[in-house]
Order: sequence, then structure tokens, then C-alpha cells
Amino acid sequence: MGFGDSKGMGPVDTLIGPGASFRGNITSKLTVHVDGEVIGNITTEDGLIIGEKGVVRGTLTGRVLVVSGKVKGNLNGLTRIEITSSGEVIGDLSTPDLSVENGAVFVGSSHMEEAAKIVEISRAARE
Repeated sequence: MGFGDSKGMGPVDTLIGPGASFRGNITSKLTVHVDGEVIGNITTEDGLIIGEKGVVRGTLTGRVLVVSGKVKGNLNGLTRIEITSSGEVIGDLSTPDLSVENGAVFVGSSHMEEAAKIVEISRAARE
């Protein structure tokens, strides 16, 4: 799965495929790709990709977040957050680098923070 590599992420090690549904929190050291449904928080030390068919309800934290599907919850991108033209996000964003393509839906507030500050925010949210 080389998709993560093209977005400045490492290889995908966790995949929630189309038609799959998962309840609970996910923690990973490598890139996570969601094309199914996740109800819970996702934290990764690398990248997080929400594919066009992906639906997530929970807080997302990772180095790079790419949203092409639907997310309801807050996003903490330590390096970058990208919402593609097919992406829909309802929630607040914290990242030093934000990209929102034409056609994307974003309802919430965005905070352009330094990476160190975002780590503090995501730790406080977990406590």
C-alpha cells in the first residue's frame, strides 16, 4: 500500500477496509488507513488517512492527517492536516499546516499551532 508514501507518510500498517466497522480506540506507531467506519479515537505517531468511503466519529491525532471521507470530531495534526475535495469534517482542527481543497466541507474552528503545542493539547484531551 504505497498511498501513504505519496502523502509524506510511512507505509500503511493498519487498514479498516470498506464494509468493516470498528468500535474502540486505535493506537499505532505507523500509518492507519480507514475506508470503513470507526467509532472511537485514533492516535498514530505517523500518518492517518480517511479514505473517501471512510467514516470516523472521534478525535484524530497524528503527524499527518488526510481526510477524504467523513469525520465528526476534533483533529490534531502534528505536522499537517489536509481535507481533500471529497472530505467532510465537523470539529475543531489544530495543526501548523492546513490544506482545504475546493469542494471540501469544514464546520468548526481551526488553530494554527506549533507542533509542540498540539502535543500538549492532544495529551490534555486524553486525560
